[in-house]
Amino acid sequence: MTRIPLDVSLFCAIGAVMAIGIFLHLLLNCLLRRRVVAGARAIDERIAVLIPMRNEEAHAAAVLADVLAQEGAANMNVWVCDDHSGDNTWAIISAVAAADNRVRVFQAADLPLGWLGKPWACQQLRQAVRDADAERDDSATRATDVLIFIDADVRLAPNAVSAAVSTMKRHQLAFLSPFPKQIYRGWLPTTFQPLLQWAILSMLPLRLMERSARTAYDRELA
Repeated sequence: MTRIPLDVSLFCAIGAVMAIGIFLHLLLNCLLRRRVVAGARAIDERIAVLIPMRNEEAHAAAVLADVLAQEGAANMNVWVCDDHSGDNTWAIISAVAAADNRVRVFQAADLPLGWLGKPWACQQLRQAVRDADAERDDSATRATDVLIFIDADVRLAPNAVSAAVSTMKRHQLAFLSPFPKQIYRGWLPTTFQPLLQWAILSMLPLRLMERSARTAYDRELA
């Protein structure tokens, strides 16, 4: 009878315990994860959907069509910041804005020292909404209630906005970052992209992160 060396046995035991622990942690995250409210009804909050774009001519028209087709969000407008695109992005979004008065578009200012492109575009979008709220003549009309930032390459279900806002209201959240369904094209993304979701669910304490002020968790998710 061949005996397994102690160091090998210990290594195997530690590996087995770690594998079980990771599985249990993943299972707990799956059971406790918050789910977006299904079949959300109409909402009366004032919504601003904010979209930074740079060289997004392949996606601009489609994402704006999805946003403008949202159901149950009557008090919604859309802001698009064109961040110095070198393609036809500006022409596309300008045409959409000319056809639908819910859409407002502008071109980004030059990038200040110390800023990165997308955060700077998002900051300008937020400031544009704030300025518009301040300039509103009707004092009885309340300011924007919810800001929704999205990228140009996402696609929205018809009730995405109302479902997200309803989820925030149900759980009394000040901030919500929905995890979208991933659409894979090609064998390489299909093989490796699911590992990202597995890593998040198996390694990060999601419910604990909701209550933590540690910025390290933000960096891990980013």
